[in-house]
Amino acid sequence: MDSRETIRSGEEIMKRCRVARLFVLLSIVGAVVAAHAQTYSVLYNFGTQPARPWGENAPGLIAQGRNGWLYSAGGGGGTQNLGAAYGISTSGALTVLHSFTGADGDFPGAGLTAGAADGIFYGTTAADGTYLNGTVYKVGPTGAFATLHQFSWTDGFPSTGLTQALDGNFYGVTSGGGTYGYGVIYRITPTGQFSIIYQSDGSIYNVDAPLTLGNDGALYGGSAGGGLNDYGALFKVTTTGQFALLYSFDQVNGAGAHGGMYQGTDGNFYGMARRGGIADSGVVFKMAPAGVYTVLYQLNGTTDGQYPLTGLIQGSDGNFYGATSQGGIVSSACPAGCGTVFKVTPQGVYSVLHSFTHTDGDSPYGAIYQHTNGVIYGTTRYGGTGTDSACQANCGVFFSVNAGLAPYAALMPIAGGHGGGVAILGQGFNGATGVSFGGVSASFTIVSDTCIVATVPTFASTGRVTVTMGRQLLSSKRNFVVLR
Repeated sequence: MDSRETIRSGEEIMKRCRVARLFVLLSIVGAVVAAHAQTYSVLYNFGTQPARPWGENAPGLIAQGRNGWLYSAGGGGGTQNLGAAYGISTSGALTVLHSFTGADGDFPGAGLTAGAADGIFYGTTAADGTYLNGTVYKVGPTGAFATLHQFSWTDGFPSTGLTQALDGNFYGVTSGGGTYGYGVIYRITPTGQFSIIYQSDGSIYNVDAPLTLGNDGALYGGSAGGGLNDYGALFKVTTTGQFALLYSFDQVNGAGAHGGMYQGTDGNFYGMARRGGIADSGVVFKMAPAGVYTVLYQLNGTTDGQYPLTGLIQGSDGNFYGATSQGGIVSSACPAGCGTVFKVTPQGVYSVLHSFTHTDGDSPYGAIYQHTNGVIYGTTRYGGTGTDSACQANCGVFFSVNAGLAPYAALMPIAGGHGGGVAILGQGFNGATGVSFGGVSASFTIVSDTCIVATVPTFASTGRVTVTMGRQLLSSKRNFVVLR
């Protein structure tokens, strides 16, 4: 609040008290507006420079590199208007890593996943390549590029980004193809060895978001189709292909899982369904690993937002953050609203942090990400000031939301055995004096101010990882799981 001058008279004190009470009330009522004014920034307007990527479609994963930059891929733009992989600094400087040509894929809108061991980024394209069904590729932070797999109709075409499991391999999902025509779940090694681990028989289909690695080493996901009621389902699959249907949506309590799930520090999975709920505008849910499902919040379709596609992340404050593709502020540019960014507590208390206005972004489809500096980043599919004619509309933005969250340490990988190496991402590491796993000191090497490589100590047990930098401590958001 604004500082006040010293009040000397009793009458002035009473007057100021009444004003202060009114100010507190108005501050509570206007908290969303204040958050809008103080926390949201457009870092980059897609479509303002030639041969650059456009805004992203779902799932549009964002990954943090070992240099502190963020990396992703836009489904359009680039030199051939077939999409481009890119890096962007936290201040908004964007560099193109690779522009797709068709022979190496088209529409890389699934974004990028960082490899734990090598710091290389892995992604998929949804079309073209040798068999016109898309590709798996890898790209380095300086642009070194290689195609790892060409999808055929037998495989289907990739509909999700990639998830790295504890075995070091990547897993993804296709739409169409496979024995029954409903898609497959596949494994691909960092060197490109491809295998199908599960053929969908219709139990799930239209999976558009990457799988989530659980603490148990299994992979969890959601679909927009399938399930017992054909409104979509939540499921689990092991890395050996053992599949279990955990929950079937019923429209009332949600329909069509989008954006993937996030396993919270309490062990439950949190996510969003695009439809269903009281206004058929989507719900926020949690699910226990065994499949017990609870609706945390039902979107009202107007001020809350509607049709969420981004999925959720858990912030360093323990709350969850996401975005909706519509709803919020209504205008001539956005008759149904341009979407919102929101916070929801694990108990289901919901608040809007920002309502898009089209000029500052429109329709956030891609995933959001919390950088280790505490700030949340994301993209929109439309809006902004870029007017590249090829995207046929304002081309979207790369944005940040500073919600006052604490910095943290990110771990790559999130599990490993004694003596294994772990890359720790953060900032200020040039002054690091110690690293500990669950309170046990570890040996480490400072790679840069934003990356440390540590060795899991012999007597470490599952727990948080902490980096000591003088009087400052930087801890991981989640436990590092020690495998025995």
